[in-house]
Amino acid sequence: PESITVDLTGKDIGDTIHIGAITLPPGAKLTNDDPDFTIATIVPPALMTSEAEEEEAEGEEGEGDGGGEETTDAEAAEGGS
Repeated sequence: PESITVDLTGKDIGDTIHIGAITLPPGAKLTNDDPDFTIATIVPPALMTSEAEEEEAEGEEGEGDGGGEETTDAEAAEGGS
């Protein structure tokens, strides 16, 4: 078929969709008779993940900028003595 519509109501990230839960369009046939055959897994949107990673990285950079530079300067001073 050109497309299959799946209702994701009540599903969460990490849940899987099995072929047995899908109503196929008229004329469509399964090539695998196992109703527990996984056809999809729900994952978070890539954009959502990237934004969260960027926010986390910005938070770490903000915390580490001042302290990291001071430590580096102190280490450089110790090394130069």
